[in-house]
Amino acid sequence: GCHLPTSCLLFGLSWEAGGGAAATTRSSANMGNSCDAASSRRPRRVEFSPRLRHPPVEPELSKREGANLSRGPSRCTTPNAILRVSSFLGSIAEFCDPVERHQLLCMPLCRKFLEQTVGSTDLWSHMLFAKPLQVPREQWAQMPCSDKLRFHRDLARAYFDIPRAHSVSEIADSLHCFGSCCSVLMLALDTLNALVEDDTQRRVAQISEVPLLVFKAMKRHSHNGDFLCRALYSAMLVLRPKGGSEGCLFKGDEMSSLRIEAVLAEGVSSVLDSMRLHLDNPQLQYMGCWSLVNMALEPTHKTALLSAGVIDVISDAMDRHVDEPKVQFRALFALINLVTVSGVIQAKSAEGLIRRVMVATGRYITYPDVAGRGCMVLYNMSLDRGNHVLLKAIKAPALICRAAELHSEDHLLKFVATSTACRLA
Repeated sequence: GCHLPTSCLLFGLSWEAGGGAAATTRSSANMGNSCDAASSRRPRRVEFSPRLRHPPVEPELSKREGANLSRGPSRCTTPNAILRVSSFLGSIAEFCDPVERHQLLCMPLCRKFLEQTVGSTDLWSHMLFAKPLQVPREQWAQMPCSDKLRFHRDLARAYFDIPRAHSVSEIADSLHCFGSCCSVLMLALDTLNALVEDDTQRRVAQISEVPLLVFKAMKRHSHNGDFLCRALYSAMLVLRPKGGSEGCLFKGDEMSSLRIEAVLAEGVSSVLDSMRLHLDNPQLQYMGCWSLVNMALEPTHKTALLSAGVIDVISDAMDRHVDEPKVQFRALFALINLVTVSGVIQAKSAEGLIRRVMVATGRYITYPDVAGRGCMVLYNMSLDRGNHVLLKAIKAPALICRAAELHSEDHLLKFVATSTACRLA
C-alpha cells in the first residue's frame, strides 16, 4: 500500500568504500524520505538525451543512506559507484516508443549498468519480441547479444523514420532492408498508401521495385493474415489506373493502366495463393478481390489471371462467404473486368459462375452497390453469345430489370437493364 517513486523501480545506487564492504540502497518506502544533511553531497545528476520525453528522476535517499553519505564525500565520488538495474526495467521500457526504449537501455551511466542492459541477451530478446516490433522468435533466437542490440537499433530507427518518408524510393529501401519484420513492413505499407493517393507518386511506384517487393513479402509471410490484408490493400492502391478512384467505372479504353512485369512474375501467384490459403478469412478475401479489380484492368494481367485460375478462386470466396455482403460486392466487382474475354471461361464454369452471380445479386438486391455490380457482370457475360441460352433460362433479364426498378436513380443500371434485355430478346 505504500507509494514508491518510479525511479525506485528503475535503478538502485550502490558504492564501495576504500577497501571495505559495499553498502547498497534498498527499494523501499524509506527511499521517499530524503536526508537534508546529504542533499549537497549526492552524486552528480546524469545528463539524459533530450529526445527522451520523460527523463528518469534521480532516486531519493533514505535517512540511513544519507547518514552514510554525510560521513565522507569520497563515497559519492568513488569511481566504483554503480547503478543496480531493477528487474522491472524491461517492462517499464515498453511504455516508451522503440527509439526512446533503445536510448533508455543504452544510456552510458556506468559500466555496471551497461553490463546489465547492453550486455543482457535476454533483455534484447524481450525488446525484439515485445510490441510494436514483434519480431518472430526464429529470426533472433540464434543471434548473439550484440547482433540483437544492433537489430533492435535499426528497427527502432526505421520505426521512427518510415512514417516521415516523403518519397516512394524511401519506402522501397525500407521494404528491401526490413523484409523479415512484418511490423515494420506494415508501417511502410501504411506510409506508401498515403503517398500513392497522388497520381504522380503512384506512377513512380508502379515503375519502381515497390510492386515486386510487396509481392515477394507476401510470399515470405504467407501465413500472416493481417500482413497479407495490408499488402493486398497496398497492391490495389498501387495498381489503380491514372485518374481512378474508389468505385470508379471505366468504359472501353478509357482507363490508363500500366503493364507491370512484377504483376506477371510474382503478383498473380502471390494474390491467388494468399486467397487460396486463407479461404476462411473474410477480410482477406475481401481485400484479395479488391486488388484483383485493378490488377485485371490491364489486358496482359487479365490473361495471366485467367490462366492461373482466378475465376475458381473468386467462386470459392463467394461460396465460402455467402453471408458477407462486402466479399460478394468485391467479388462481383472483380468479375466485371474478368468475364469480358470470350471463350476463356469453359461452358461448365460459366454456368456455375452465372448462377453464383444471380444468387448474390438476388440476395443483396437491396444493396445498390452489390446489385449494380452483379447486373454489370451479367451484362458483360451477355456479350458472349454462348451464354445467351443460359442467361435467358435462369431469367437474368428479369433480375436486372427488378434491380433497375429498385434503384431507379441509378442511370447506369437502367442502361444495363435496357441493353441486356434487348440483347437477349
